[in-house]
Amino acid sequence: MLDLKKFPILAETAHTYATEVLILADAMGSAPVTLVEVMQDFLKIVKNPIIAGGFAVAHHGFVRGTLDIDVISIGSTKDEIESFKSLGYKHESVRISNGVIDLLTKANKGVDFIHIDDDQFLASMIKRTVVGNMLTQPVRVISIEDLIVLKSIAAKERSGKDTWDLEKLLVMPYDKDYVEKWLHHFKV
Repeated sequence: MLDLKKFPILAETAHTYATEVLILADAMGSAPVTLVEVMQDFLKIVKNPIIAGGFAVAHHGFVRGTLDIDVISIGSTKDEIESFKSLGYKHESVRISNGVIDLLTKANKGVDFIHIDDDQFLASMIKRTVVGNMLTQPVRVISIEDLIVLKSIAAKERSGKDTWDLEKLLVMPYDKDYVEKWLHHFKV
């Protein structure tokens, strides 16, 4: 069970979507590493991140548990990866249809750096980010439209949480023309 006394910052930020995700991720059982600890490492190491994945889904209105922090990579992440490794995180790279993911894990929690191969799409995502928060720090979050595109690509390759996330996101208002343009571009 997550010891809230150990992380007083959760009380300060209890009203935010990110804290709800953190508490949900760590509420059950006794993991050797909590997602709160991973987030604290993440916020020290990664400067001006663009958040995707479960935290972005929560930002856009649907809180669910997750075991990692997904971040869109801009340029090299070599220094960040080395910093995580120095803290005991294991590193693995996995090829996906539209890029590479660098997975950094400690116990069963971690950080995923998502490298998008398509420079035009990456530039569009960066331009369309929205403001969010993780604990007390401001972060950039990908737009709901870009999240729908990424989740659509992921759901095509595998089912599970990406399909569930996509179902929840598609009921929200979003720019359908923008999404259709990129889904067509990626042949999804």
